[in-house]
Amino acid sequence: MVKLIHSVEDMRQSLAHRLRKRSRVCANMADKKAKGRQQRGERVPNAKLTETQVRAIRADSRIGKVIGPEYGISHRTVWDIKRRKIWQHVT
Repeated sequence: MVKLIHSVEDMRQSLAHRLRKRSRVCANMADKKAKGRQQRGERVPNAKLTETQVRAIRADSRIGKVIGPEYGISHRTVWDIKRRKIWQHVT
């Protein structure tokens, strides 16, 4: 049986490395968004909806289980669109 023993210093260094890596990723994402390079809505290659469809979903008073199949999306996605959790940029 092999036992691995890590010193407290090794764990601190590992944690610090992960935090630095995460902060670089977060900074990169923030920079991309600030410069308008973040793909949103119809510009996303695998988007199932158009902005016109999103507006129609928001205006529709029916429940998501009825609306969703008409657009090929789940009722949860309809809920998120209506609550502006997704597609926030569409007015």
